[in-house]
Amino acid sequence: MASRTSGMSHGIDLCHYFMDESFPESVVTNGGIFAWRDGRENPDTFHALLTYPKGFLVSYATSFGNDAPSFTRIMGKKATMINHGGEGSPRWQMVEERGNHEDDADVDRQRAVKDILLPGDKTLPPMGIGDEEPSI
Repeated sequence: MASRTSGMSHGIDLCHYFMDESFPESVVTNGGIFAWRDGRENPDTFHALLTYPKGFLVSYATSFGNDAPSFTRIMGKKATMINHGGEGSPRWQMVEERGNHEDDADVDRQRAVKDILLPGDKTLPPMGIGDEEPSI
């Protein structure tokens, strides 16, 4: 399972950096071969939940069975950061959190949404740019 989920090691490093954490206190995982039944041993679909001592939960999921775009979402009490440019992309958006849907069904329309630009950038980077791109 390790070779197919190796992408998680990079994403979890980013989480550890942002949250100043080293290791989770518990982990639950599940996965399987649901899309590519071609004799492979490693799962094409994988999910993990990691609980940390500082009191937060990380959810990691990957699926290689369709062409849905990848994204990273970091959810906090005051805002959510969304990377919708693909794995490793510097294309991030900040979405203000303003409550929950149980209290107000229209809460989504009340949120401030702001694109996050890297220092010196005046526009968003192109879609699909990854961390292997030498120009960033």
